[in-house]
Amino acid sequence: MRTEFINGINELKKIISSKVSFKTINDINIDGRMLLSLAQSYVDSLNKGGIPTLQTAWNYMCINHSNVLKLKLIDEYKQYVNENIIKRIPMKSEELKLSHKNT
Repeated sequence: MRTEFINGINELKKIISSKVSFKTINDINIDGRMLLSLAQSYVDSLNKGGIPTLQTAWNYMCINHSNVLKLKLIDEYKQYVNENIIKRIPMKSEELKLSHKNT
């Protein structure tokens, strides 16, 4: 991509970021991924002939966000184990327990 285009996009992002405030629900800032999840919940409800409500959309978004975080934490834990524990095997069980406790 051309440098001018990339610079223009970065400048546009700065302008948008400075003008737009965070959207909040229940005093929690909603990021783009969470907003997309809320929108998906509304669309799913409408497609099933239901009436979307903020509460059901909020629950859907919370569950989805929790699942994303869970998968991220699992990946981080696997990375920690691969980088810090696997190479030290065999080890005593107490040392292994301590290693897991420190993660």
